[in-house]
Amino acid sequence: GRYCDAVELIDSYLGNFSIKEIASDEYRLNLFIRKTHHKMFFVSLDQLQCEVNKILNLVNETAFSQQYCEILFMLGAHILLPAGDYDGACFYLKKMMSVSAKNHYYGLLCRGLRKYAELLCAQGKFLIAEKICNAGLSIAQKNNLTRYEFYLQCVLGEIKRLTGYIDEALIIFNKLKPISIALGITGWISHVEMSIGNCLVDAKKFDAGLASYNNARKLYLSIHQIWGHINSEIAILRTELLKGEEIEDVSLITLKNEAQEYGYKILAQKIENIGLGNLEKIQFEYL
Repeated sequence: GRYCDAVELIDSYLGNFSIKEIASDEYRLNLFIRKTHHKMFFVSLDQLQCEVNKILNLVNETAFSQQYCEILFMLGAHILLPAGDYDGACFYLKKMMSVSAKNHYYGLLCRGLRKYAELLCAQGKFLIAEKICNAGLSIAQKNNLTRYEFYLQCVLGEIKRLTGYIDEALIIFNKLKPISIALGITGWISHVEMSIGNCLVDAKKFDAGLASYNNARKLYLSIHQIWGHINSEIAILRTELLKGEEIEDVSLITLKNEAQEYGYKILAQKIENIGLGNLEKIQFEYL
């Protein structure tokens, strides 16, 4: 979870090469991709998009097809989707999945299907999203891709919650919690805690939901994940409002400004809606 340190180390090495030299070497290109992935936790989407766009057209799609897919995925899933550009996200995710399927990159394909299902959820297309999710789960299970099966199960649980099947969703997330701990990925342990909190709050078990949200918030803060921190703060404030408590307007304004600063347009819109008194269910995306 020391993403800033990881980025510094990679930058100290890649700083010796031009962008063309990075794009034409597999090792350096892989490091660039890892650096970009780490930076998404603490830099703005605009900055990330600028960096990715500089290298995209320099990468040979045939010679470095796997790395090419990674870059397309970053653009579609982790930049354009949270920025609210659904058309752009759809374009890059579909292109990435096409190249992944053609080259039998099943892990990448599962990752693409997961984010495509989230995109469909954001558009209210839950039935299609569930079919996409189940298709991804089938691929993950056939190829023993435990990590990506876990990710897809999280999205399936979120679809169940959003469509009103809270008990089914909770069963999924409670099974996934020990798996997330076993995988040892702090961000995903936090995500599962957030998901459990969302289910509990939907069931009007506010205090239990707040406990899960606070657990998630502590974990997000421990790895300096800005996106997760904003999400957990929003969830906590919304729950307090649902309980009938008062919150300071400045808290929402501060959160909205932070979301806008980082380019998280979907998050900013959620915060604005809460400020206007709209406390309906919020879709939770998985970074």
